[in-house]
Amino acid sequence: MGSVRSWNGGRGTRSALGKAVPSQVHKVYKAETASITLDPLNWEALPTLYNVIPRVAGLPIYEALGIKVVEASRVPGVSSSRRID
Repeated sequence: MGSVRSWNGGRGTRSALGKAVPSQVHKVYKAETASITLDPLNWEALPTLYNVIPRVAGLPIYEALGIKVVEASRVPGVSSSRRID
């Protein structure tokens, strides 16, 4: 299996002692085709993203490249994630 990387070089999360704990990849699913549907919900459900999601949902998707879903544990927060190849 591959590894999950983030902005911190793929070192995973930090332990209580401040040492890097590597991410553990459990499963990787790859697909040839995919579709995406975004539900804008309401202000109560997404107070900070309520005005952004409808605009993102309106963006055209011309092509999907490298579609995969990675199930992993001990990964950094989503805010620090980025695409890797």
